[in-house]
Amino acid sequence: ARGEPHTAPAYDTTAATLVVASFFTSLRYGDPQEQSEEAGMAAEATETILHRKGKMMKKWFLVCLIFVTPWALADGHGGLTLEKRQPDASMTVTSAKIGDAVSVINAEGDMGAYGRVYVTFNLEYDATRAGGKVYGQGRGFTQDGYASGKFTGYWQMTDGVITMRHVVQLADGTQNLDVVTFTPLSKELIVSAYVLK
Repeated sequence: ARGEPHTAPAYDTTAATLVVASFFTSLRYGDPQEQSEEAGMAAEATETILHRKGKMMKKWFLVCLIFVTPWALADGHGGLTLEKRQPDASMTVTSAKIGDAVSVINAEGDMGAYGRVYVTFNLEYDATRAGGKVYGQGRGFTQDGYASGKFTGYWQMTDGVITMRHVVQLADGTQNLDVVTFTPLSKELIVSAYVLK
């Protein structure tokens, strides 16, 4: 009616407070479903990074094993000690094929428990032409049967002597670290095999 004072509609302050609080909470923390999805993506990314780091650590371990171990074995003062698989064995080069990118050396000899062994070394060249990657495989024959294995590593030539250091994976599951010195003048290889597994 005219003359009566205007009365504002009732306003639920509690509900308004909850709405405002919910709004600011969503701005600060985001939607719970979105948070869950973001957390899943973060976990997946973290797992991928850790997996890549694990593979990289394995590669660095192999490189350190190939390059550092021989010096530790040579001076007797290294922290890493490896047991010899058998006494050093002498082999004779039976053929050599020199290539621009890869040279191939074949050798044979008696190697204790492995019997009469035949092995092929493939030597790739790096930029210096005095070293690079080496890989290959071998077979050993005894009265009881034969053994086989594949290897990969690195080689270098110093003062006319080629030194190869590689990890050998044998068919029976055992692993060796082989240090092979080859003197081209005498065609002799000396194989020192150390137990890895």
